[in-house]
Formats: sequence, C-alpha cells, structure tokens
Amino acid sequence: MKVVIAPDSFKGSLSAHDVCTVIKKAFSDEYPEAAVTTVPMADGGEGTMEAIVSAMNGFVQPVTARGPLFNTQQAAYGVVGDTAVIEVAQVIGLPLVPNEKRNPLHTTTYGVGEVIIAALEAGYRRFVIGLGGSSTNDGGFGMLCALGATFTNAYGERLPPMPSSLPHIAHVDMTSVDRRVYESEFLVACDVDNPLYGERGASHVFGPQKGADRKTVRILDQWLHTYAQKIEQQTNLFYAQEHGAGAAGGLGFAFLYDWA
Repeated sequence: MKVVIAPDSFKGSLSAHDVCTVIKKAFSDEYPEAAVTTVPMADGGEGTMEAIVSAMNGFVQPVTARGPLFNTQQAAYGVVGDTAVIEVAQVIGLPLVPNEKRNPLHTTTYGVGEVIIAALEAGYRRFVIGLGGSSTNDGGFGMLCALGATFTNAYGERLPPMPSSLPHIAHVDMTSVDRRVYESEFLVACDVDNPLYGERGASHVFGPQKGADRKTVRILDQWLHTYAQKIEQQTNLFYAQEHGAGAAGGLGFAFLYDWA
C-alpha cells in the first residue's frame, strides 16, 4: 500500500511538517508495510516557507527585521535556487503579538520590507511572497516605507511607518522606492479574494481575528480607504477593489502597486 500524507499546518498548534510527522508515525504503527510519503502543504500563510524549502531542497537564511510591534527580532527567508521565499506570517504573524497587545491599530508590515531589502542585498531578484496569517491591517504601508517610499503630511513632514499615519497622508512619492525592487519579479501567493476596504475588505473580514473590536474595524476601514485614495491620486492607478488586495491586512494592495 502506498500512502501520501499532505496536510496544511494546524493554526496555532502544529506546523505542516510536524503534522506530517505525527500522522506518518500513527499510520506506520498501524500499517508497517505501507510506503508512506509526506508532503507538507501551505496556502500562503503559516508554514509556506518551510513547505516550499522542504519540497525543493532549499535552505533558510536568517535575517534581522522588525516585528509587528516594530521590535527588532530574528526572522528568515527561504532560498530555492535563485528565488527568495518570504512568508509574511513568519515576520509579522499573529502569534508574534502577545494576546494582550493584539490590536491592528498598532502593528506594522515594516519588517516585510526589511526582509525584501535583505534578500535584494544578497543578490536575489526573484521572489515568492506568501500572504496570510498576518497581525497587521496597514495596507502594506509599513512595507512600502521600508522599501523607500515616502509619505508626508500636509506640513511636508515624513510620516512614521505605523497605521496611525494613514489618515494623515497628504503626499505619496513612490519614485524613492529602491530601484532594485523594480528590477525584480514577485509572485504573490494567497488564497483570499477580498478587496482592500468595504464590507468584504481586510478590516471587516479579518480585523476581528487580529484583535479589532467593532469600533476599531470601522476606523481601520476608513484609514485604508483614505490611504488608497491618496495613492490613487498620486499614481492614477486603481487597485483597491481588485481580488486579493485585502490579503494579509491589505499587503496584497501594496504589492499590486509596488511593482505595477
């Protein structure tokens, strides 16, 4: 008998690799004659980097990057051939935020941009980005700041890379983004088709999972709406209602613009 075990991770419990190990042992104990093959799976969220690296004999490159609360932490990206694999959940995932501090008004995607920069510095120009499992709802604002985008308020002051800056954006300068970004190829992997804002947007659908109450959800949704309008005014590109723009707290939206 031949058996293939191909699970995703058990959210907040076991990685896909660990699930494979447990099931394989149980199955092999019951059917010792079976030929068992394990294939860890992922949907863009937790375990995506590990699954791809394991399946394609890659390796993991440790880096230092900001966590969701803008704290310095150890992160990593995977390497398969000439491709860097970045798992958003591994950098700014919900488990990285203590329960009592879970509030997407205060979490940032800045660290994702830092990991991209680290991979660019190492010479990689092909990327797979796994979107899912984030603790954030900033529309990728923090990531864009880390990549060099400039956001200023009505007084010309540069805004910090936190969600509270979103309603104060008066001017957007994407020309300051690291030029190596535009020389690169990005494949974004996600399994949701939500737009950036609105009833099916990032805030309303995923905000409560990240610690947002009803009032916070409304605030976040309005902030994302304002953020999108400012970028649209500066770029004349309209992606906020595209399928997947709301993935990972709106990171999907930022990727649509960043490499447009």
